[in-house]
Amino acid sequence: MCVILLGLIVNLLLLGALNSARMIQAVHALLNFLYLAQYTSHTNETICQLQDSLSTFHNNKAIFIDLGV
Repeated sequence: MCVILLGLIVNLLLLGALNSARMIQAVHALLNFLYLAQYTSHTNETICQLQDSLSTFHNNKAIFIDLGV
């Protein structure tokens, strides 16, 4: 499912003045986090990447509330 999720939302038109870029950024960050979290071991670099992905998701997650999902 993760393989196709980003492709499904790239050209999605949102109602009203909602910005689809926020949704793309949130989903992209979430997918990055999920992929990185599956590593069998982590370095300081991968942990920083996990933190960055999580921060990006939290900065953009309000789009889902705005959409009512």
